Amino acid sequence: MQLYMCNNHPIVCLDGERYIVDTGSPCSFHYGGLRALEIGGQGFLLSAGSFCDKETADALTGTDVAGFIGMEILQKAGLTIDLEHGTLDFACVQDPDGSTAYAELSFNLYEGAFIVTDDLYLRRRLRNVIVDTGARIPYITSRLAGQLEQTGEAYEDDSPLYGSLCGELLRGDLMFGAADRDVVRSVQFGLMPELLDLSGMFDGIVGISALTDKRLVFDFERKVLRVKV
Repeated sequence: MQLYMCNNHPIVCLDGERYIVDTGSPCSFHYGGLRALEIGGQGFLLSAGSFCDKETADALTGTDVAGFIGMEILQKAGLTIDLEHGTLDFACVQDPDGSTAYAELSFNLYEGAFIVTDDLYLRRRLRNVIVDTGARIPYITSRLAGQLEQTGEAYEDDSPLYGSLCGELLRGDLMFGAADRDVVRSVQFGLMPELLDLSGMFDGIVGISALTDKRLVFDFERKVLRVKV
């Protein structure tokens, strides 16, 4: 189906309504109180509550948002995001001929919901990086900020969980995959939200804004994220 990138947030249209596809959201919900959603002929229950109010969601994306599709649905359905061609599938879609090369990132589900991987590198291997398709820009812990280049450019961001965020963008070469590190990107980072940073549990947050022309296949059965090289 068609993928819409609205202010760096991935959005799909289902039954004429727009939903944010967010691997950083543990739950799925509809602002109008809809309790079930059909995707690809399969029915999924929606949560009664939400972690982000509609006014905030509309402001973050610049569009009229009906709800969120989060991990409680994505773990069951699967997810393939093709940023090169602007499409999204709620399934783990493999290449029919198997000829496309991918970097593979193993991941675990923190608290059963959040995708975390150790297969990202900034000079050294990073620990517990959250893969969040709802993150507008990548973030890095203050513990590693000294390894990155200062850009002199400011950023402002709003998070439904952490509120307003601002600071100086930092630049570094982010490498994807434990084996060949075939995918290398010069990425600009903000500083991780203070509450998350103080926990000391995570080195960063990365979303699809760091991979603007790649194809991402989330295989929840094998717990592998495949990134097209």
